[in-house]
Amino acid sequence: MGSVNEGKLRFCIDRGGTFTDVYAEIPGQSEGKVMKLLSVDPSNYEDAPVEGIRRILEEFTGNKIPRTSKLPTENIEWIRMGTTVATNALLERKGERIALCVTRGFKDLLQIGNQARPNIFDLTVLKPCNLYEEVIEVDERIELVPDTEKTALNSADLNVVTGVSGEWVRVVKPVNEETLRPLLAGLLEKGIKCLAVVLMHSYTYPHHELFVSNLAVSMGFKHVSLSSSLTPMVRAVPRGLTASVDAYLTPVIKEYLSGFISKFDDNLGKGCMNNLTFGDDTFGYYETIAGGSGAGPTWDGTSGVQCHMTNTRMTDPEIFEQRYPVVLHRFGLREKSGGDGVHRGGDGVVREIEFRRSVVVSVLSERRVHAPRGLNGGKNGARGVNYLVTKDKRRVFLGGKNSIEVEAGEILEILTPGGGGWGSI
Repeated sequence: MGSVNEGKLRFCIDRGGTFTDVYAEIPGQSEGKVMKLLSVDPSNYEDAPVEGIRRILEEFTGNKIPRTSKLPTENIEWIRMGTTVATNALLERKGERIALCVTRGFKDLLQIGNQARPNIFDLTVLKPCNLYEEVIEVDERIELVPDTEKTALNSADLNVVTGVSGEWVRVVKPVNEETLRPLLAGLLEKGIKCLAVVLMHSYTYPHHELFVSNLAVSMGFKHVSLSSSLTPMVRAVPRGLTASVDAYLTPVIKEYLSGFISKFDDNLGKGCMNNLTFGDDTFGYYETIAGGSGAGPTWDGTSGVQCHMTNTRMTDPEIFEQRYPVVLHRFGLREKSGGDGVHRGGDGVVREIEFRRSVVVSVLSERRVHAPRGLNGGKNGARGVNYLVTKDKRRVFLGGKNSIEVEAGEILEILTPGGGGWGSI
């Protein structure tokens, strides 16, 4: 067990469908405190993880904490929790009511799928039921420009642009807001307020999906999942399935976390992880990259700091280049990425790594889709973003979680999120 910071407790919680297990590291004790509770016991408490923390805090501090009071956080270093809330909602089909938004002509894209079948000779073909209730088609179209046409293109052709993957695309038809708006209004009238969006070639040209998202949010949709943000990779079917699952389950997770956080005083922060690994058959490297911490009622956030992550030290830049086949081009603060407020959120960092030989790179990061939230009127921090710069200078958007083969001379750019601000200016 690692040292506990400044006499504060660390909580690790596993909230299952039947039981909740709570483990706490106690300052000055070689063994932690373990507690098992029923996950659902409304006659005794509202939420099992909160109840476990409350009981351990009472025992540790010697102070009575009524169940109707918010839990004090001055004696808590961090809380880490795994939960099956989303899994159960998916299995029991108790997620949010959602609609699918696709390019005109592709209404049945996810229903048809990619024809993958576990048993090709089975005469009874079963497909999972769709998570979405309705489908609306967007009058828009993006087409890829074939290599054979590039030399003949007129430089004045404003409809041809370079996508984030480096591919040339032609904006054949911009989003028709006039026809889209009543379709979105019809979904709201049916009580559907969550949307999954997958438009053709959005992995390289996400602008149309972003337009749809901005319009939907302005009309009153509470959550919009974009395939281009979640999985910016070619193949529309898996992108659309991922967006559908995200739209179906994210509101459930948000609702649970919002209720959980509301049981604590205003000093409970939200963590953010930025994990990077790379290597080949001969070596492996792992690091966690700092971000910006959130502001609070009496303090500004801290820039370039590990948020709720302990026992992790960055490798010194000289050691990094000496021991591994890399060149570190940049490692600094990501200016103005912290959210504004009476107290400003801390800035994230920028890390640019060029690889001297071919390796496999894996990125596991958060806050790439949903921004770190500001509190009490404070502005959100900037979302993180990960890019691969290829040898021909294309910047490929990697999303939040990805594993890719990188060639010698290619550069990985990681921009970590800033912290949320506190208080309205």
